[in-house]
Amino acid sequence: MNAQSSKPRTCRYHPATAATFLFVLILLLPGGAALAAVGKILFVAGPVSIERGRASPASAGDLVEEGDVIVTGDKARAQLLMNDGARIALRSGSRYRIDEFSLPAAVNAPVQATTANAGGRTVSTLIKGGFRTTTGTIGKDDPDGYQVRTPVGTLGIRGTRYVAVWCVGDCADAPGTQPGELIDDGLYLGVDEGVITLRSGDTEYQLSAGQFLFIPAGGMPARSLDQPPVWLQQDGAGEFRVAGRGSAQPAGETELPGLNERRSPVDADADADPDDGVELPEPQGTPVPVTPGSLGDQRTDVRRDLSWSIYNIDVFNGFSTAQSLPADSYALSGAGNLTRFDGDYPNDSGGIPGTFDLGTSSIAGAGGSTVAVLRWGRWSGGQSLFTGAGAPIDLGLEQQSLHWIISGPAALPPQLPITGTVAYNFAGGTSPTDSEGNVGSITAATLTADFTNQEIFSTIELSLAGNTWVATGEGTLGGQVGLEPHQFIGFYDTVEINAGQRTGSGDFSGFFSGPAQPGSGAPAGAGLTFSLRDDGGVFDATGAAGFTAP
Repeated sequence: MNAQSSKPRTCRYHPATAATFLFVLILLLPGGAALAAVGKILFVAGPVSIERGRASPASAGDLVEEGDVIVTGDKARAQLLMNDGARIALRSGSRYRIDEFSLPAAVNAPVQATTANAGGRTVSTLIKGGFRTTTGTIGKDDPDGYQVRTPVGTLGIRGTRYVAVWCVGDCADAPGTQPGELIDDGLYLGVDEGVITLRSGDTEYQLSAGQFLFIPAGGMPARSLDQPPVWLQQDGAGEFRVAGRGSAQPAGETELPGLNERRSPVDADADADPDDGVELPEPQGTPVPVTPGSLGDQRTDVRRDLSWSIYNIDVFNGFSTAQSLPADSYALSGAGNLTRFDGDYPNDSGGIPGTFDLGTSSIAGAGGSTVAVLRWGRWSGGQSLFTGAGAPIDLGLEQQSLHWIISGPAALPPQLPITGTVAYNFAGGTSPTDSEGNVGSITAATLTADFTNQEIFSTIELSLAGNTWVATGEGTLGGQVGLEPHQFIGFYDTVEINAGQRTGSGDFSGFFSGPAQPGSGAPAGAGLTFSLRDDGGVFDATGAAGFTAP
C-alpha cells in the first residue's frame, strides 16, 4: 500500500496571481522569510488553532514553523503536510508541537524534498491527544533524524505509518467506547505499516505492522495488546475533507488515499491538472475519515472471504469453516464489522443453509489490518439468530462467542503463486473464548504457506481460563478439498494444554487476502479461525487470527 503513482511531472507555465507569484519568489530567495516555514496545514475541520506566541485560528493553507503548537478542539481535526512530504493527521483534542525541522543540506527549496537523500532532522512533541502519520523523506531515508517525544518516551521509526494516542482521562467519550468503560491512562500505539520504536528510560520497545502496545502513565510496565481498542481506530470528529475531485464516501475507518504522496507547499499551491493527484489549497472534494483500520469499504455489492468458528452449537462440539460471500450475502456495520452472513448451520448431517444475524448480540474485540486487508471480531452476549428452513433458531452467546475474520471487497479472489514458501507474521486477532464464558488472549501464532506442495502449517498459542494451549497442525489449500484455491482447511494434530498435562485436537480454516507482494507474488495477508478441545471434553477454545506477509 506504500506504492504511489510516480507519474513524471513536466514543467508548464500557468498564469499566477500576484500573491502566488510573490510567494514562490520569496521561497527562492536565499534567506527569505518564507524559508522559516517547515510545512503547511492542508485541511481543518472544526476549531483548530496555531499557537505562536499567541493562539490564532488556523485555516487550510496556513504555513507552520518551528516552535508552533497545533491545537485541535472538540470534534475537530487537522492535517499537516511537512516540507519533506510527511503527513500528520491530528485527532480532536490534541496539542502537537513542531520542535525542530530541517531538510537535508542539499535541499534548498521544499519542492525538492522528494529527491532528498539524508541529513535532515524532524523532532516534534505530542503534548496531548493523538495523531496518525506517514513518514516523509527524512524518516524514510534517515530514520535517526526522526523523533516524536511523548509523555512516556521517544518514538523512532524505520519507514512507517502508525498511530499514537495519549490518554489522561480524556478518551472515555471516544466512539466505540461502552458506557462506563474504563480506559487506562497512558500511551496507546499501533502500527499499520513498517516498524516503530519507543525508548522509555533504559527500555526500548519495537512494534511491527499489526502490533499494538500500551504504556501506562505513572511508570507501570508496558503491555502488548492482542488487538487495538475500537476507539483507537475512531475519533468521532466527523468527515475530514481531503481536497481533490470525486464523490463523497461515508465516514468510517477508511484509509487516507494518497497518504504517502510527497507534496510540498509549493506543489500544493500550483495550478494543477485535475488528474495529477496534487491537493488543492481549498478544502473541497472527497470527505475521508482520518483513521484507517477497517476494510475501507462498507459495500456489500462485492464478494469477500469469511472464516468463522463457534463452539457447542447443539451437539456440535466445535466448528470452523471458510467460505466465500457473494455480493449481498452479508451485511457490515458502519465500522466495517460483520453483522449478517449467509452460511450453513452445522448439524450431524452436514449443515442447513440459511442466514446468521447478530440479533441482540454485540461486536467485541473488533480489529483489523490494513496491510492484510482484513477485519476481525466476535459476536458476544445476547441472542444471535439463524434463519433457514423452519423456525428461526436462537444462538445463545451468553457463555460463548461466534468468532469471524473477513477480507476486504474484491471483484476477484487473490491469485496464489505456483511455487515457493512464505512464513506469514501474526498481525492480531480476537480474544479466544470458551463455552464457559471465559475470555483469554493469543500469545503467539504462525502461518506458513508451502505453495509448491499446496500445504498450510499453523501454530496457535493462547492463554485462557488459567490454561496454556499450544496447538500445531497442517492443512491443505482449497483446490484439493472443494474450496476455492486461495482458501484452506486443516487440523491441529498436536494440542497440548499446560505443558502436556492434557492433550487435545482441533481444526482451522481460512483464506488469503490482499494484493500480491513484490518478489514472492504471495498475497499480503491471511486470516483463519480455529476451534480447539481437550480429549476429555473439559476445555475448549475458539478464536480468529490475522497474518501479514514479511
